[in-house]
Amino acid sequence: MHTPKNRHPCEIRVRSAVLDGEIVCFDRQGKSQFRELLFRRGEPRFYAFDLLWLDDKDPRHLPLIRRKFWLRSVVPVNGTRLLYCDHIEGDGEGLFRLACGHDLEGIVAKHRHGLYLPEAEPTWFKIRNRSYSQWAGRKELFERERERSPDAVGSWDSCVRACAEWDSHVTRPISATTGSIRSSC
Repeated sequence: MHTPKNRHPCEIRVRSAVLDGEIVCFDRQGKSQFRELLFRRGEPRFYAFDLLWLDDKDPRHLPLIRRKFWLRSVVPVNGTRLLYCDHIEGDGEGLFRLACGHDLEGIVAKHRHGLYLPEAEPTWFKIRNRSYSQWAGRKELFERERERSPDAVGSWDSCVRACAEWDSHVTRPISATTGSIRSSC
């Protein structure tokens, strides 16, 4: 399929979805580079690790492992910009050592049966690599950007308002037995 430059075919296989994930840019060795993302020098990729909305259904009341199963059916197997972030069960310490050994920011630990409810206590936590090389200068960089463009700080407020508005319209949770997912762009 031919697409104009800077346009990509729709990679998600549903009508509408809200995905939780992280945007990254990679260097030539496949390692994420924060500055490449920040300064828009690299090709961004979105790694989806959770599914918060699927067409007209709200899966946040389902366990993480079930949401991951549904997410796997939504994200393309050979995507170029949208990628599925898989999970590892049982050896979090080993995964953290590996992340540190590859100079990555850290890992996120989630309970496999955790729900994604805004009013509930979080069922996940981020474990940061204290030796991560890309921490150096990050705070100063953000402060410098904030001083240069103070209006950009306010844009976060609009994101928060948009999320709250979306959340207030969610009224139909998915039951644990529902399983059909339509695939279309």
